[in-house]
Amino acid sequence: MASQVEPDDAETGRIRARVTLVRPEVILIDAPPSLPSGAVEVLLEAAEELAIGIRRQFDIIVDARDSPVPDSGERDAIARAFDSMPGLRRVYVIAEVRSMGMFVRMVNTTMRSPSLVEVGSLDEALDRIRTARRPERHAPKPFPLRTVMAGLVAIVLALSIGIGVRSLARGMQDDAHTRALVATETVDKIRYYDEVLSMTALMAATTGDTVWTQRYEDALPGLADALSTATQLTSENTAAQTSIQQVVSANDRLVALEQRALSLAGADRLEAALALLKSPEYLNEEVDYDEGLEATIQHLRTQAGDQQGTADASEALIIATSLLAIVIVLAIGVVIVLSVRRWAVDTANQANDIAAELHELAMHDDLTGLHNRRALLDRLDEALLRAERSTQSLGLFLIDINSFKCINDRYGHATGDEVLVEVARRLLAGTRAVDTVARIGGDEFCVLTENVGSGEDLERARERIRESVNGPLATAAGTIEVRIAIGMALLDEARGIHDDSLLKAADGDMYRDKDRQQAASET
Repeated sequence: MASQVEPDDAETGRIRARVTLVRPEVILIDAPPSLPSGAVEVLLEAAEELAIGIRRQFDIIVDARDSPVPDSGERDAIARAFDSMPGLRRVYVIAEVRSMGMFVRMVNTTMRSPSLVEVGSLDEALDRIRTARRPERHAPKPFPLRTVMAGLVAIVLALSIGIGVRSLARGMQDDAHTRALVATETVDKIRYYDEVLSMTALMAATTGDTVWTQRYEDALPGLADALSTATQLTSENTAAQTSIQQVVSANDRLVALEQRALSLAGADRLEAALALLKSPEYLNEEVDYDEGLEATIQHLRTQAGDQQGTADASEALIIATSLLAIVIVLAIGVVIVLSVRRWAVDTANQANDIAAELHELAMHDDLTGLHNRRALLDRLDEALLRAERSTQSLGLFLIDINSFKCINDRYGHATGDEVLVEVARRLLAGTRAVDTVARIGGDEFCVLTENVGSGEDLERARERIRESVNGPLATAAGTIEVRIAIGMALLDEARGIHDDSLLKAADGDMYRDKDRQQAASET
């Protein structure tokens, strides 16, 4: 039950500090051991402010292990707040007592969306979030079942007119459609599993993570089945058999090399594993595989086209033998057209969804989850337009990790990636939720901030960022001391300049900051 002591300003600040951004799209609410009156509202308000700066779907993790169970009034406030957050996907509650689990179930009964999920630890919550966000392979919409049923009805009604010819034509058509569909699906499966195997082998050799090794092993039977199907489909074509045997042989050699690389990665010999996957022997096998695969695909496509031609001819024969049943055929045709139209609309909507997802991915950095250079420039253009229409100020920070090349050379690129990810997290923690934080290339980051006031305000913001990022950073290779150089530019000092000039001004100031740091260290 919540306490009735009102929090003072200092306590409110401490409560707000328990709401942080632990990932670019993950907010952590670390509930305090006691909940004074108004504490829940303070936590929710802080979470809403962070959510404003996240322009993608996000998740919330609530660590309630040391916190009392909220009362009924607070429960309703929590449900309303989560319901009102646009883009909130799911809320994960870390709880250790049964009463908290009952609280989760009660909140779920009053919420429209999203749902609350009870988990046992922060790691479990993050694992679930990663699993939920794993891109799903978009399967094409199946052809409407009603269309198939309508076709069956048409067949039955037309049997009385020409049962012999119609039965033969229908059998030819079904067989042709099936073979064409199998050929097309086989091509798609070969390409898909080939990409999966190449990607998972490379990721396993890069990261040493056994998850990628397991995914590689899981995908092997799929490619083997697809190649076996392709072999059966081309059994009547000598040239196609030659090309598919080339693919099978090259694939066997590639798998052997990849499994050697996985063994090296499992022995923590990542550099050797990567070297094997980039070796001339491996690349030559890939060329041999690709040449054979392209030839096989052409044969399968030709075969599918021939089968489709047979299917079309069979359809014409069916129509010719069904003249007396034209009224029934027309009625079935109307049903088919309506069903196909609906199927086409669903397929178009799915294509739009995929395009939207691809656009979203194109605006973010794969490694850190931050905005990329393209997204930064888009937001900078928007901010410049707002600044021109108002008296708002606009500031830009350009950030570079000192001696990052030395870190990569000494510890390896995997450790360098760890540093980049942690620096990105610290930048998010050291900036406002409404600021735009982007990785624009290599070890360079950029922060776009609006309504900063004067140059002194921008200078104070720079030092906050510096204090947030600078310091020891723990990696798998050991603790590394990280230092950054920050250049800044303020639009108020050069009203009307375009984005390139603003970036150049920040870039020049960044190198001056490097010089100042170098001079200070020498002194």
